[in-house]
Amino acid sequence: MPKHPFICAIVSDNSAAEQIELCQHSISSPVRIITTESSKCIVATKRVIEEGAAVIVSRGSVWSTIKKAFPLVPTLQTPITCCDAIEFLTKAKQYDTNIGVVSFPSHIAKMVTVAPHLGVSLTVHQVNNPDDIEKGCYEMRDKGMKVLVGGGHAVQWAQKLGLHGVLHTVSADGVIQVLNEADRILNAIISERSKDARVRTMLNALKDGAISLNEQGKVLEYNLPAQKMFANGESTMKSIRTFLQDTGIIEAVQQQLTWSGESKKYEKKQYLCNIIPAYSNDIYCGASVIIQDASHIQSLEHKMRRELHAKGHVARYTLKDVVGHSAEMRSLVEHAELYANSPSSIFIYGESGTGKEIFAQGIHMASPFRNGPFVGINCTALPESLLESELFGYAEGAFTGAKKGGKVGLFEMAHNGTLFLDEIGEIPTSVQAKLLRVLEEKIVMRIGQERYIPINVRIVCATNKDLAELVRCGKFREDLFYRLNVLRLNLPPLRKHPEDIEELVDSFLSWLPQSLSLPRPLISPEALAVLKRYHFPGNIRELRNVIERLVVIAKGREIRESDISRVLLMNEAPCGNSHKKAVTVPPSPSAPADANRRTKQSMLRAQINSTILQVLEETQGNKAETARRLGISPATLWRRLKEIAAQEKK
Repeated sequence: MPKHPFICAIVSDNSAAEQIELCQHSISSPVRIITTESSKCIVATKRVIEEGAAVIVSRGSVWSTIKKAFPLVPTLQTPITCCDAIEFLTKAKQYDTNIGVVSFPSHIAKMVTVAPHLGVSLTVHQVNNPDDIEKGCYEMRDKGMKVLVGGGHAVQWAQKLGLHGVLHTVSADGVIQVLNEADRILNAIISERSKDARVRTMLNALKDGAISLNEQGKVLEYNLPAQKMFANGESTMKSIRTFLQDTGIIEAVQQQLTWSGESKKYEKKQYLCNIIPAYSNDIYCGASVIIQDASHIQSLEHKMRRELHAKGHVARYTLKDVVGHSAEMRSLVEHAELYANSPSSIFIYGESGTGKEIFAQGIHMASPFRNGPFVGINCTALPESLLESELFGYAEGAFTGAKKGGKVGLFEMAHNGTLFLDEIGEIPTSVQAKLLRVLEEKIVMRIGQERYIPINVRIVCATNKDLAELVRCGKFREDLFYRLNVLRLNLPPLRKHPEDIEELVDSFLSWLPQSLSLPRPLISPEALAVLKRYHFPGNIRELRNVIERLVVIAKGREIRESDISRVLLMNEAPCGNSHKKAVTVPPSPSAPADANRRTKQSMLRAQINSTILQVLEETQGNKAETARRLGISPATLWRRLKEIAAQEKK
């Protein structure tokens, strides 16, 4: 584990050690005191640095030796004060007013300052390293000095050379001063190391590789993901440099370029590279490089899609899944593709079963929102109170029975995606006002909450009702209608494009039998002709229902004309109200087309009547058995036989 940083005082005499020990209580940081010979100070310093010493305090030649040997470690010299200088210069003056000084620049400066006030003249020799001390002492002797001021080694040499030696001592004030400075530096180091540790933890927590380079493109440091990304048996630093060189990143950093999601291939793998330039006081000082493994991004995307799919918030269809090559259907698909690229709301009108949700999903998949969720809701499926909480969500404790922690609304779920509002005409007027605000402001507020949440959602809505008529009746807000009805698609009922029935039948037969674990049947031309004549009030949904029933009945054999008639007869309501439509059918655009439709319906009815009589004959007039075989109620059979009898009388 990393050692806790501390201050270490390294001195060569016991008196200095005792003085530091007495003064160390003036600061809060711990101080370790070591007394050692000058010749052994490097070994001692190396050991304490390994143990966590972050700041060194020393004096004289020991200080000079340590500072030279460990230039990256803050090494402070105990200073002398002006009072200190006055004290030992006064002592030296007792021997002579011409005083020689062999000492370090900071000490000399203090003595030079006070000397004129003491009436003494100084001859100085500046010491920059321990070897200068002996040389300086000889120089003072040769210049005729009788007294010399300096540190311990200088005083020893002066005495050897027959000179008076005066030791420049350091007072408690000087020791306290240097300890306070050491304490300030230590706290700054601890703060910086803590900051570095937080940044390092943050960088290592990233899934992406992060590399720091200077302005020349030299690698300064990198995080653990980068190390793992390029660890291949050789030096990690070498591998990283090779990658940066081969992908052109070093050159880009040297040119002060910015990259965002640049795709680069290296050793058969694809990477996304980002370069973020760094500036200090508007001066370029290098860049941070963020490297993403493309395969990792793809796996995250697949995971997100799986999660969305598990929640049902994913589109299953594209516009290519729309079946039909009639002019009307081709035009619809073209308009849908055009609308998909716009962020505007899309309004889809069509009778029940015309494929409104397939178009909604297809538009989502063709839009810029395709990578976001597709969230759909049928507005008729929930009562007013639940519909509001589903759309907008609610906060914890918003009402009795509210889920702990609250609930995310569909608008929030659909953020950066598409929200499909099916049967929009059924939304209560109280909810319409809130819906309008969300669409206008692009913000949503959960029930029971006072905080707005920004959203980015594309709205696609659908209905089988005439909203303009509902607006006139006061059942639908006019402002909401115009907000939704920006881009409009009118889906035609199946009876308006019967030429697509054959293609739809083929599409259903391509997958329905397999889903039912049954063989795919063939369908006779006569049977297909019957389907084309039928008006299908339930549209494509009803056609799918009919084909599924035929697949089950046929069991792999060819579907015959009589099978179609029998299945279509089953679609009639048991109470004899089959002539009523589930939705209002717009009038035919022209009389000839309407007459043609009536002719086809008449032919189809005749075919169905023929099937009824045929089965009745097979059962020897047993009406209960006939109804059972036809899959209709006895009441419906009775009504149809009555209609047949009436037609025969005519």
